[in-house]
Amino acid sequence: MNVEESPKVKLVVRFLQVFMPIVGVSVAGISLLLTVAARKKELTCTLTASTRLVSENLGGIHPDLHVEFHNQPITSLSKLSFSLRNTGAAAIKGNDVMEPVRLQFPSGTSLLSATVDRTLPQQFSFSATVPPESREVLLAFSLLNAGDEAQFSVYVLNSSLQQPILLGRVVDVPQMIYSDGIGGASDATLRVVPRIRSHPLRSALRWTLSIIFG
Repeated sequence: MNVEESPKVKLVVRFLQVFMPIVGVSVAGISLLLTVAARKKELTCTLTASTRLVSENLGGIHPDLHVEFHNQPITSLSKLSFSLRNTGAAAIKGNDVMEPVRLQFPSGTSLLSATVDRTLPQQFSFSATVPPESREVLLAFSLLNAGDEAQFSVYVLNSSLQQPILLGRVVDVPQMIYSDGIGGASDATLRVVPRIRSHPLRSALRWTLSIIFG
């Protein structure tokens, strides 16, 4: 070894002595973040569409035309489409639900019914029901794996359309998320990158990049 190279070698060795512990700590931190994210549960309900089916203000309808349901005049009928999705990284079981998961509409809202449209990516047990004289939609399931999604519709009768709130108590789900997705990303986009919708994964990714760049 040349004498001129000795300081360079010492500098490289010194750099590795300082750098390797930092790499080790970073890898440990990243592993911890990914482990926490893999165990986190999250439930998200999104309004995906709103359709007016009957309206007394629509033009071109004969004035003698009346719409009734069980002898009750219908002046307006709207269909709200929703998606309930497990956006976490861990499965949510039916026995994890301590208080029913439900959509609660504001006072004065009259709900006609709720129907399940489909479940993705495969068929699984899911129900959406409206108890009599209630302004809530009860959402029940036996198991939601990570990425599982149930699409359902709610029919609002003779009421103005207002945003509901998502309620319920689920083990290890600190907060359930409700969002208005009308005008947002298309279903095709969400299917291509379904995991990016996961808040735990995004948090882990953000912290991982921060550690790497730091």
